Amino acid sequence: MLRVYTAQLGKYHGADALDITIKSARPEGRPFAPDRWDMVVGVKRGHVSQAAYRAYYRRLMRESYRQHREAWAGLLARDEVTLLCYCARTVPFCHRHILAREILPALGARYCGER
Repeated sequence: MLRVYTAQLGKYHGADALDITIKSARPEGRPFAPDRWDMVVGVKRGHVSQAAYRAYYRRLMRESYRQHREAWAGLLARDEVTLLCYCARTVPFCHRHILAREILPALGARYCGER
């Protein structure tokens, strides 16, 4: 079973780290990254509600799951992953938490907390 952790990019450098940001994700992390900068900035500035952002990101991940099956299978086959984004550790809401706490557990993973 995949164990999922979360951390702020730049603060964690373990071998299991996976950057899932719109800005800097490598190919293996891109299927899990937001695709619209206006949504990312909008939720951070309070122009987009958390509910709207959650709905957007969940729809995006459903589409990603259909289009990038190999990336999802590769992620789910790991023993452990730490999902990274730029949001500070103290930010309680961001896409890394949606993926780690809601989406991946629905696929059999276990969220183990922030690093």
